[in-house]
Amino acid sequence: MPYFTEIATNEAPDAAQLHDFLKAARRFLHDLLNNELRLDQPRPDVPPPIFAELRGDALGVFQEYVQGRFEQLHRAVDEADPDALRRAGLTGQPQYLKLRTLAQLEQSPGDEGAYWPRVINMTDQVDTILESILDLLKSLVPGMDGYMVLFREYRATLLAMLRG
Repeated sequence: MPYFTEIATNEAPDAAQLHDFLKAARRFLHDLLNNELRLDQPRPDVPPPIFAELRGDALGVFQEYVQGRFEQLHRAVDEADPDALRRAGLTGQPQYLKLRTLAQLEQSPGDEGAYWPRVINMTDQVDTILESILDLLKSLVPGMDGYMVLFREYRATLLAMLRG
């Protein structure tokens, strides 16, 4: 089951596709940390060393602190003004281009040697879109600051683990 390919087909994504992205991002991160990513490319037996060493701890933090926070993001998107989402590039053509890039990474061909660089690039793209969402929501939704610090630090740590 693809994560981002299906949601990247709408050339004028709106808040509904933003919700779809949040669901796909949560599933992608969950599957990554469970070592169950479902990509068409072959996965090498050996993950990046630091990721392999700390994956279990990162999964625990994800399950305890981060996974449920996606619901906060969904509620915040619902509270956000559609025009503000559009101006921030989270809907319409700018968001379509971001999702399209992510879908192209997801579908890109390659062998085992391309697997982890692809996963890192996908995680980077997911992180960029999540950061855009958080940047907008912090100015629109009271109380997002504390959540944002945790979420940003977690994502930065995960990317560092993947990069080794």
